[in-house]
Amino acid sequence: MDIQQTIKRAHYVATEAQVETLAAAHWNVAIQLEGSNSTYLRVVLVGAQAELGKKRGRQPSAQSQLAVLEKVHERFYAAVLRGVTTPDIAKEEGLEATESSRRALERNRRSTFARSSKTALANYAKAGGDLRGLVPDEVTKASLRAAIEPPPPEDRTARQLAAAQGSILRAVARRARGDPDGARGMLEAVVTKLQAALEAMDQGAPMEEAQAATTVVAQGRRQSDRGPARTRVGVPLLNRGAP
Repeated sequence: MDIQQTIKRAHYVATEAQVETLAAAHWNVAIQLEGSNSTYLRVVLVGAQAELGKKRGRQPSAQSQLAVLEKVHERFYAAVLRGVTTPDIAKEEGLEATESSRRALERNRRSTFARSSKTALANYAKAGGDLRGLVPDEVTKASLRAAIEPPPPEDRTARQLAAAQGSILRAVARRARGDPDGARGMLEAVVTKLQAALEAMDQGAPMEEAQAATTVVAQGRRQSDRGPARTRVGVPLLNRGAP
């Protein structure tokens, strides 16, 4: 019996040692998830590189790279869907529309990691990158994003962002003096909205849609609270961690 079942059977009365075991198990799962994320990205990259050939001669056009990438991803994505689909979310004839939609959404949620990997590679190619020159053992979604990000602008927007970050942290610090739990909640709300925007952008969504995603997350969070308590490619920063 794993630690979660042990604690559940005790109606969530746990010892410090059990909580320590739970935390270790959680961290191990997180490491595995990060690993599978990067592994799928690299599998698709290697598949595309096999089709594109070695890096020599003229660089293939972005359109050519995208066509190859789509072909490789389509084959592997079908396998991803088979792997993440359990009987409770499988496609079935005769289901009510609500249940059919629920299952489709859950399959979509479970396979997001694969689609975001393909999107990261596609965005790199669209920005002028050569997929043939990427090193599979080193490439990550983060390094691909960094390679196509414009240099940090030394302008009004950069100053506004820096000022906003400082304001948030100061506000949280003030709240924490008298209400640590409230301060944590404030910070978690900001992180949740930023993460939602980042995930939307990973899917290739325009910034307007990314902003809309943060609104949806914020609304869902409020509803939950009511219940029971460079534009041109540079050199990838390959040592940055995966998202």
